[in-house]
Amino acid sequence: MKSKPIGQRINYYRGEKRLTQSQLANRIGVSCETLGKMERGVYGIKLENAISIAEVLEVSLDNLILGQEYCIKKNISNNLTTAIDN
Repeated sequence: MKSKPIGQRINYYRGEKRLTQSQLANRIGVSCETLGKMERGVYGIKLENAISIAEVLEVSLDNLILGQEYCIKKNISNNLTTAIDN
């Protein structure tokens, strides 16, 4: 399964929190236009903005940047490693 780009994940989690682009943009300190371009993939996302977005949307930075699929695989791998080591 191919992971969605970060902008699509921002849009998804923003919708889950029922925030408008304007509300999220104000909370992270960027213009609504800039946030829209981040969501559409026109602009890259600075690390400090990604951190702020993750905090406001209450998702892990890993999940926001890499996607849920990656995080699930990582957790399974970590659990297997722990089980093997014990």
